Amino acid sequence: SILNPLFDPATGVFKGMVGVTRDIQERKTKEFEIMEGTRQKENLLKEIHHRVKNNFAILVSLINMQIAQTRNPELLQSLTNLQLRIRTMALVHEMLYRSSDFEKISFPGYLRSLASVIAGTYNMRNIELTIEAEESVMDIEASIPLGLMVNEILSNAYKHAFPDGRTGKIEVRFTIDQEAGEHTLIIRDDGVGMPAGDQFRSMGLQVVQILCTQIEGTLNITNSPGATFTIKFKPPVK
Repeated sequence: SILNPLFDPATGVFKGMVGVTRDIQERKTKEFEIMEGTRQKENLLKEIHHRVKNNFAILVSLINMQIAQTRNPELLQSLTNLQLRIRTMALVHEMLYRSSDFEKISFPGYLRSLASVIAGTYNMRNIELTIEAEESVMDIEASIPLGLMVNEILSNAYKHAFPDGRTGKIEVRFTIDQEAGEHTLIIRDDGVGMPAGDQFRSMGLQVVQILCTQIEGTLNITNSPGATFTIKFKPPVK
């Protein structure tokens, strides 16, 4: 209901009221249905992410059981690599489950959590890991490929960049060029570097190249003298 007072234009004396009453029951019912549908969708997405996360956790546990029974060093390394890849994907669903919109996550938070998991897996106290990341939110379509690339590159650095227990540093930097809309992810180490012409022989680095193509990004690898991986990409605009 809307009420408006009427005044005499000459004297300004109050003369009465004009009221309009409108039935909005149908509109309110539709608004409630939309809100209820949105709430159900959010609950469904939350349940999906929760179940996917739990399924990944079961896979990790099964691999742990296999690792405990394995004496072959090559098989042990393969199982560890597989487990890290699964954890990388599971972490995205865990963060989406905790997120308020269930579609996007804080990429710097994901990056730090993922790096912590990888560092904890290899547990090499002789290596110092630093992370600098500008705030950004990303959806699952970008987060998982980027996370898998970070996993492959960091794992490769921990396994090969610092042989014989030598000390070293690994640096991860994530920056955003707001004007160009371009994101840059740099992972570098001060280790022994990569053999010339050997950049894409390992399966892990082949995976990195494929995933970089998937997000329509560019990958550049240099030795200076340690290995530096530079990934540039533009997230899709939705």
